[in-house]
Amino acid sequence: MTNKSFLNTDITWRFPIYQYTIDVSYYETRRASGISYIILELIDKSNNNEKINQTLQSLGIPADISYIFCDEFSNMYHYNIIKMKNDRGFYPEYWDEYHFTDFEITEHGKELIKNGEIPTGDINKKELRVYYDYVMKNTESKWTTSLDELDEDEKKQSIEDSKTILNNRDIENFISKNMASYNFKKKEVISEYKHSSVECFSYELKKEVTIDIDKEKLSLIVKNKMRDLYIKANYSVDDLSKIIAKEKQYRFSDNDVSENLKDYEYSDVKNIVKVNSPSQWNQLMETKNQLSMCLGMAMKKSEYSIEPKITEEIFKKYNIDAYSCYYENNSLYSILPGSFFINVDGFNGKCKINLIITEKLTENLSKEILEFLFLKSLEDTEPLRQCKIIKKISDISQKKEYIEEFVVKNIEKQKRIEDKIAVLIELNEGFKSSKFWKDIVYQKASKLFENLCLEVTLKNIAEKDELAQKLNKILSYNELTYLEKISKTLNESETKKIEIYKALEKLDYGIENILVIANVFEIFISKILKGEVISPQTELAKECILLENVFKKLKKITGIKNTLEDSVRLNMNNEEFTKEFSTFSNSIKKLEKYKKFAIDEFDNLFSFYKRYTEIKEFIEIEKNALKNPKKINKSYITNLLKNSKFKDAVCDLHIRLEFELRKLFPKQAKKTVELIAELKKRKYLTEGEINSLNILRKCRNNFQHPENKRKVNYSEKEIKKWCDIIEKLGRIDSESCKSN
Repeated sequence: MTNKSFLNTDITWRFPIYQYTIDVSYYETRRASGISYIILELIDKSNNNEKINQTLQSLGIPADISYIFCDEFSNMYHYNIIKMKNDRGFYPEYWDEYHFTDFEITEHGKELIKNGEIPTGDINKKELRVYYDYVMKNTESKWTTSLDELDEDEKKQSIEDSKTILNNRDIENFISKNMASYNFKKKEVISEYKHSSVECFSYELKKEVTIDIDKEKLSLIVKNKMRDLYIKANYSVDDLSKIIAKEKQYRFSDNDVSENLKDYEYSDVKNIVKVNSPSQWNQLMETKNQLSMCLGMAMKKSEYSIEPKITEEIFKKYNIDAYSCYYENNSLYSILPGSFFINVDGFNGKCKINLIITEKLTENLSKEILEFLFLKSLEDTEPLRQCKIIKKISDISQKKEYIEEFVVKNIEKQKRIEDKIAVLIELNEGFKSSKFWKDIVYQKASKLFENLCLEVTLKNIAEKDELAQKLNKILSYNELTYLEKISKTLNESETKKIEIYKALEKLDYGIENILVIANVFEIFISKILKGEVISPQTELAKECILLENVFKKLKKITGIKNTLEDSVRLNMNNEEFTKEFSTFSNSIKKLEKYKKFAIDEFDNLFSFYKRYTEIKEFIEIEKNALKNPKKINKSYITNLLKNSKFKDAVCDLHIRLEFELRKLFPKQAKKTVELIAELKKRKYLTEGEINSLNILRKCRNNFQHPENKRKVNYSEKEIKKWCDIIEKLGRIDSESCKSN
């Protein structure tokens, strides 16, 4: 099974190349002439001692044109087609002394004649280079990439190797076959080669060789098989170490790291999760993490960083050899930069390479370090500064107990409950973003709230309430629940109830909620009904006093002491009643919302309000009727009856009756009953009609009695009958006037 690759990077590798420099002489050629062929044929075949001129004459060539042959000899000699034997020089002035056997054809000449060409024009010179890639066994006329000087060791070995690579003949053959690549023209021919010493260089390939590191070894991955074989055959692990050391990506640029670099055995590192090259140092130090501990440069993207002094203490205590440690996804990792000796696949031994190894540390060690950090945080006298680290420890460990214990320890350090609450409120700000905090703070706040309530008295309730309100921002009790709890130790006698209410009212709580705790409303309404004095110690008491005062006045005005028994005083001052009833009505309606705290008492008081309301309606009906009694006719009454306003009809008819009686008897200041009797005396109406009017009078007066004591009943038919009789009275008045 293939191991997971931790690191895979390309490295630059230098391969040897040989450079051959050759100075060549060359010229342009033309088709060989007949003279050239004769000369070459005679040189090749001649074996006698005749001089050249003698041979030419024997062939029938006159002596006076032999200079033509002399010129051709000079030309062919010049272009290295022929040469003098024994390396002698050729001099035209001694032409007559030369024999054909003094010359021989050069290899170059043989090649030219073979192609039917001979030189023409001047000899030119050019410097040529031939490149031989030793590893790939390729010969090239051009090399486009840069060449580097070899190290002394490389150069010595390369020169030795070069002796068995290309000889001069190989080079000349390569050039002659690749004339076009050297920019020679088609008719140009090299006449001479001068070879310089071979030079050894190297060329770089940046993506040919890859380093791959897994949990056990380093492997060199070479793309080309020939280069792979060359490397394995010619390089040792020491060579590999040197090559890697030259790579910029495997050198630490941070002095803090490079100056403290140590050697390690790669095989000694367990639980490797990541391997980075030194060039990735800054990138690695930007790893997002929950909490980090660094001896030098801090990890930039830590949610929380432990200061170096404590980090050093932790590393020493737990024997951690690392530059930094960090928690990520609730696990602990260490970052170790160093020089590691690592086995190399396909090589004997280990090479040395600078690496950064991230190792996952054990769960036990992770827990021990979190516990250490927790205990360390308890030493701080300002707990708020430690909230972030405690919250982080709790998140990493997934244990709310760290936060819980931290809170308990810091609360227990305080003696006064005020200080305990202050600590909790302060810690609430620090921990409120923790997922564990809601349950913890509610539990602690509940306990403190309970203890605080036990200390509440009437004297200190304002002070304790201020503290309790801070806790209630956490507990979120509704106002009533809050008041029930904070007042549970207070004595609930009548006097104490008023005192409790007074104290809570000053704290600006809702009246209804205060009444649940101290029901003074029942006390106040009872006093109003009994006519007892209410002390104006609270705003509610002042409202009740206002109601009490106007209630006393109304009872005096109306004469009603008992709503079920008493009738309205007949000579009641209607204007005074109307004025006081308005105040009474506003006051009782304002207090009606507290009715549930004194149901029976308030119902009793409200029965007076109902009687007063009925009286007020009676007064209003008659007051409006008095404005224009004449309009109260049969049509008017019929309209009232259609709208079921029977009471209005009775009262209005009574007003019309009184109006008609005053008209008939303007000078008699008598009561209505007496004036009706006067009608009987004068026989204006029948006895039955007189009786009907008396029933109307009694019916109207019944409205001033309690409902349960009203004896006279009426109907729509009866009301219409009364209307007819009263209208008859009106006519009597008119007829009397006419007769008079």
